[in-house]
Amino acid sequence: MTAPRRAETRPVAEELPSDGPLMRSPIHRMHQALEARLAVEGGWEVPAGYASDADERRALDEAVGLADITARGKVDLRGTLEPVLERLGLGGPAARHGEVVALAPGAGDGAAQLARISSRWALALCPHTDLRPRLAQLGEAAAGTSAMVTDATSLHAGLAVAGPRTLAALSRICALDLARLGPATCVATRVAEIHAIVVRRELPGRVLEVYVGSEYGRYAWETLLDSVRAEGGRPVGWPALRALGWW
Repeated sequence: MTAPRRAETRPVAEELPSDGPLMRSPIHRMHQALEARLAVEGGWEVPAGYASDADERRALDEAVGLADITARGKVDLRGTLEPVLERLGLGGPAARHGEVVALAPGAGDGAAQLARISSRWALALCPHTDLRPRLAQLGEAAAGTSAMVTDATSLHAGLAVAGPRTLAALSRICALDLARLGPATCVATRVAEIHAIVVRRELPGRVLEVYVGSEYGRYAWETLLDSVRAEGGRPVGWPALRALGWW
């Protein structure tokens, strides 16, 4: 039987951003080795898929999928955060650490969340196309305080694990009982024996986002992909993930 032909991918050079260099995840070469279809969004080259859309959505519906979301905008906030949170309208109970809360609309049009990892550390997550206005919003809120606001997009590799077998896949490489991580919560823990931030947003089904230092991105991808495949899953592209309501 002749194998079906893969859809041809348009050369990346046709979609190069006009206002800066093309950015890539540290996992990029692994996507190429898996013959991923690639697309350019907001100056980032991201995986659009590895198999048919139907196969990838089936994996997310019936087993588990793994996606590289390193391109997601990330802003690190450190220090005394209470004044910053007050200015953002997130004071009081909404500011408790371990919770993920929605950020007020910025100058951009994308939804954003603030993961309060500890009393002095938070990570804002937003669409990559909305990063600049979010940086400006958070920088303005931190003006005159001791808090530091840093663009951490390239400092963290991001991976999304989604589907009914998500917990089974992660339990292979994480000692923490992630079943106790409720919707709109986050935790700093260790995944595959490296420091990681795990975020669970309020989405239908089970979707966990894992953020590790970019220098560990390839190792984290390989380790998570082995666990995902052991549970009958596969790597998936952004369109399949977005079908679940992800950004």
